[in-house]
Amino acid sequence: MLWAIKHTDHALMVVALETLQEFVVRVSQSGMALQFFTAYLHNILTEVLLVILDKLHVSALPYHCAILVDIFKLVGQQAWDAPVIGGGAVQNLLKECFSHLEFLNTAQAETFIQASLQATSVDQYTIQMQDFLIEVDVWGAAQENDEADRLARLERERAIPELVRNQQGTRYGDMANQQQ
Repeated sequence: MLWAIKHTDHALMVVALETLQEFVVRVSQSGMALQFFTAYLHNILTEVLLVILDKLHVSALPYHCAILVDIFKLVGQQAWDAPVIGGGAVQNLLKECFSHLEFLNTAQAETFIQASLQATSVDQYTIQMQDFLIEVDVWGAAQENDEADRLARLERERAIPELVRNQQGTRYGDMANQQQ
């Protein structure tokens, strides 16, 4: 399932995310929740967060957030100091994961982690996640857009040199006279 949530085929990714969410919900309601999440919580959280940070998976953000909210609800039901799935352990895990992201400072990470651990509504958490991704320039990075525009313009200029001269104020007829 974790492989399929990374897939770029939207239909396959959505089926995998829906399946993973249903699986997380059912396991969290079973007698095996503690054992399962003790073994697999780290992997699930890490993989879902990595996919969220990948711009190829933007359209599935509500599914990712639904999975995370279900996990954070389960974490909230545990003792704060419970190993692996307690709030303190998950907070430390998230801090560790976020510490490797160059674009994220400690204050941003801590604010987002606290909001995540308190998440109860998928809709509200999705909005929080969108705001967070925009704030840390994972989405809507102006520099990336400017650079992409600049590279596209250079590519056009290389492909059609006359266009460049025309845009610089030289008329087509003037170019013919200059070439003679």
